[in-house]
Amino acid sequence: MAKKKKNNAISMIESDRQWKVESALRTIKDYNELVKDKKLMKEVAVKAKEVAKEASAIAGGNFIEGDKEIKFGK
Repeated sequence: MAKKKKNNAISMIESDRQWKVESALRTIKDYNELVKDKKLMKEVAVKAKEVAKEASAIAGGNFIEGDKEIKFGK
């Protein structure tokens, strides 16, 4: 009976790995389509800066934009 459980565990690990591979492939395909949309990518860049600034403010650190450092916190 223990051998059956071991085989089942291996099967689950292989299944999980296969799902990760397929998920990564979907991510790559999505990325390749998204970067073609220049307007969307500009909007994404603006949003990414907002999120980075919020995270930096929470962490009390600084935010680098381009080559200049923006100070946050105390």
